[in-house]
Amino acid sequence: MEKTVRLLLAIFLCAFARVPLWAQNTLDKAGLTSATPAAVAYSVRQLSSSYTGYALQVRRSSDNATQDIGFTTNGDLDTAALKSFVGTGNGYVTIWYDQSGNGRNATQTATSQQPAIVLSGVVQRANSQPAVVFDGVSQTMASAAFGLISQPFTRNSVVTAIKGSNGKTILGSANGSPFNILSFYNGNNNVVIAAPNILGSLALPNNSPTVSTEQYNGANSQLFFNGNGTPIGNAGTNGVNGVQIANFDNSSNYFSNVAFSEIVLFPTQLSTTDRQTLEANQSNYYGMNNLNLTKWTGLNNNTNWFDSGNWSNGVPTSSISAIIPNVYPFPFPVISSAAQVLNLTINSNATLTVNNNLNVFGNLSNSGNIINNSNIYVAANLVNSYNLSGQLILNGTSSQYISGSASYESLTFNNSGVNTITLNSNITVLKTLNIISGTLNLNNSDITLESTSINNTAQVGVVGGNIIYPGTGRFVIHRIIAKADGSLDSNYYRTITAPIVSDQSIWANWQEGATTANYNPNPGYGTTITGEIGTSQGNDPISGIDYSGSGRPSLWMWDINSQNFSVIGNTKSNKLYGYKGFLMIIQGDRTYNLFDPNAPSTFTSVTLRSRGKLITGNVVFNSSSGISYQLGGTNSYTDNSYKLSNIADTGYTLIGNPYASSFDFTAAMANPGTSGLVTTQYGYWDGTIKKYVTWDAVTGPDYAGSAATKYIQPGQAFFIQNDVTNNTRQFIVTETNKNTNPANLTGVFAQATPMTKLYLTLSDAQGHTRDGALLAQRSDFNNQSIIGEDAHKFRNPTENMAFRIQQKNWSIQKIQQLAIGDTLPIAIWNLSINQPYTLVAAGEQIPAGWAVYDAYTQKTYPVHNGDTLRLSFTPTADTATYLHRFSVVRTEALPNASVIGLQVQAINGGYHLLGIAPAALAVTGPDYTFERSTDSLHFMPVGQVSNVHDSAFGYVDAPAPQGTLWYRIRALAADRTLYSNTVRVRTNGNDMRIRIYPNPSDGQSIALATENLPAGLYTIQLYNNNGQRVYANQISIANGSSAQALQWNTRLAAGTYYLQLSSVQNPSVQFTQTLIIQNH
Repeated sequence: MEKTVRLLLAIFLCAFARVPLWAQNTLDKAGLTSATPAAVAYSVRQLSSSYTGYALQVRRSSDNATQDIGFTTNGDLDTAALKSFVGTGNGYVTIWYDQSGNGRNATQTATSQQPAIVLSGVVQRANSQPAVVFDGVSQTMASAAFGLISQPFTRNSVVTAIKGSNGKTILGSANGSPFNILSFYNGNNNVVIAAPNILGSLALPNNSPTVSTEQYNGANSQLFFNGNGTPIGNAGTNGVNGVQIANFDNSSNYFSNVAFSEIVLFPTQLSTTDRQTLEANQSNYYGMNNLNLTKWTGLNNNTNWFDSGNWSNGVPTSSISAIIPNVYPFPFPVISSAAQVLNLTINSNATLTVNNNLNVFGNLSNSGNIINNSNIYVAANLVNSYNLSGQLILNGTSSQYISGSASYESLTFNNSGVNTITLNSNITVLKTLNIISGTLNLNNSDITLESTSINNTAQVGVVGGNIIYPGTGRFVIHRIIAKADGSLDSNYYRTITAPIVSDQSIWANWQEGATTANYNPNPGYGTTITGEIGTSQGNDPISGIDYSGSGRPSLWMWDINSQNFSVIGNTKSNKLYGYKGFLMIIQGDRTYNLFDPNAPSTFTSVTLRSRGKLITGNVVFNSSSGISYQLGGTNSYTDNSYKLSNIADTGYTLIGNPYASSFDFTAAMANPGTSGLVTTQYGYWDGTIKKYVTWDAVTGPDYAGSAATKYIQPGQAFFIQNDVTNNTRQFIVTETNKNTNPANLTGVFAQATPMTKLYLTLSDAQGHTRDGALLAQRSDFNNQSIIGEDAHKFRNPTENMAFRIQQKNWSIQKIQQLAIGDTLPIAIWNLSINQPYTLVAAGEQIPAGWAVYDAYTQKTYPVHNGDTLRLSFTPTADTATYLHRFSVVRTEALPNASVIGLQVQAINGGYHLLGIAPAALAVTGPDYTFERSTDSLHFMPVGQVSNVHDSAFGYVDAPAPQGTLWYRIRALAADRTLYSNTVRVRTNGNDMRIRIYPNPSDGQSIALATENLPAGLYTIQLYNNNGQRVYANQISIANGSSAQALQWNTRLAAGTYYLQLSSVQNPSVQFTQTLIIQNH
């Protein structure tokens, strides 16, 4: 009875098991692991060391006898046995055996349709390796139909075109299947794939082996020849239920004259790393030199990119591709001088630091971390889903694409000629976007220009290329309105605009499409626009106007005829146009309830978002013809409804900055064609100082505290005035008037130009002030000491202190910039000898790197913003103890936040977090806080190490929560807070774990216990705290769990060590455990 139940249970499980079931013949001889099983694998070489069957069954022409042909001990096709069997006649393949373990052999029983492997006693070859040749007339082979493999999946082959012909199939599905997955000639030897949509077009050269990889994944499908890919496209949704070679549906119309050496079908989409690994392996075996590849190992235990000992196959070049895997605990590469690489792939949890120019002559695929402190040039496609600092330049000479949602500090499109750069994913630009040449195709994806502060508002440089919008993709422009110091701003008037022509209404943009039911749909974005009386929070479903108790309007446009503002009473019917100016009362974001009697009259920040097509080219404002502009191309658009005022002398027009960039107002006024205007002045409403401000080219703004300069800000609207003539009024602003220097981003939406003030005070032992001096820095000051700007020192009868510049003493010294290496001497005289004094330094908005240097002690003391520095000293008869002892200096700023590296390695129930800091930072002895997030936005501290002077430091977060986590390091350094890169990890859910005991140990031996690990051979390595390997061995784990003793070669010194256990068969199964050796 028990046996019957078990049998029925087995039958039940088999009947309802998920099909298809994939065998575990790992294609290790093709460079793959058990994590990448194949559904079908045909080859003239042995692909799996687990496969013990034959390669082919061959029929000889002399007597039609058949024989199985296997492999040599090296895994090559046994051509000696093949020739011995066939003799001087022909040999035809009747069965091509499946090495995947699934038994899906390709067969052909009709003798007239069997492809050749031997002709006239000669083995058919491609690049010296055997190949199965199909004549293009009648020869084909096919597997039996099997269970449908749905997308995503991958089909890979090594194929040689003998004679390409339009419409001929290279690989198809099983006989009799509906039209689904094909690769076929599309004329001129170009090959496309169809599933059923046509995807890609790549040239398949005649008589030259090609590694072909077809990735099927719906709208993200792609075709690769020798590592070069088509743009990502939509191959439909069809699956594949078999393999037919050199034909489709056994039709006479589709036979193809090709030779195959290898065909592999995978039931998943190969990762970029697995695809490149397989392609490189095939390229090497079949004698092709077009897939040269090297992999970072870090085995020389340094970060030098140019150290060949750190690479598996030499240093990358413009013709050699590179993969950077996770090699922890070995170091990751750092590029310190200009480097080149063909294709570059960075795997998950791997890091590349770029401190000098990197030229990628092919594709860049990043699934890890790139710390970019320089420029990265990419000549082909970019696949990246991680935020990237520095400058990234796409400079190909053929069409390129970008895939993966990510943010870029600075991004440049400089594709030559008329080639297209296609955007396949939403991206964000933080600082600068340059479209120098080529055509940017937004497709169905958005480019967001971020604005997180006044000085961190993304801008678009001079547009020399084209922009097209064939789909739903648009630019999304952010404009923050906030004080730079974070203090509360006032609800007041601002003159604003948006640098786009929007498909959407003002309501959909600036009010975020809010409704009464969903009043704040996107917290942190949008504002309220009022103008209707209501009794509770909500808005008018017809007009979009938000209700308020008073019904006071908050949005107006300028009427050039009445020379007054007119209320906008409907935000759903009015769209945004970047050349139009608006007057708006900013009333905070949509968090505030306007009916709350305690609602504040101030706000911290408001971010307005505008979505549409970017305005480009020369923009002409005219009093007769209206506005003309471009939208990324050469076509000109005109709006006759928006014109300049034509009233002489007293006529004003409110216009918007049409560009997503600041521009030089004086340069625009000097443009040929600008006429009939007052060329030296503009006006605007300044909400921070609550004034209408007039800026003049000679005197500047008419109100102290105004931030106005000659640079009109992105998102700013402004008034221009007509002159006394009766000429046609025209104002022209051009792309060349743009200025994207972040220093020109001013606080017209916030506070005035910031000023640094360093106050120096000299006090005696009783704390009485004896003298003082002031050093002030602002961008509009002069670096020369000038009477009238700087103040001479008026001498005291007792102690004196002053800045000593150009042989003169100054009590107030104003500078434009204290640059790195600059020194401003402090002269102190008339002191009481042998009496103690204190030099006190304190200030406002002190930049990083400012310090006081003591020449007597030869020490430098940083001055921190908001802190007070006190230096006590006692003068003696030696004037070196006081006279020219001190000076204000600017030291080398500490490294950027991004140079702090973070590596994360899974351990038992948690993660080992390893931080890497540059020597320049480590010498300051910062405190490091390790932080964790479950949503990538909100981080909580999990551990801290203090006063760390080592470049390498670590922390173990265990136990860690299940699921996806994000880690980063926050460093409190000498002059500011720094952050590392953020690393995303996923908790392994299979409960595999290791344990070592005793821990702490005496340094002689330990016991290693493993739980639920896959049976097999494992490598054990032990590293000390300096990253040096002190022990290595291999052990066998028979049944997935074990306990065994480890005896070290020598007794280990006291300290912290890291034991790493990794599977030989599957390197992704890897664990690291911290081991403490105590004094003995």
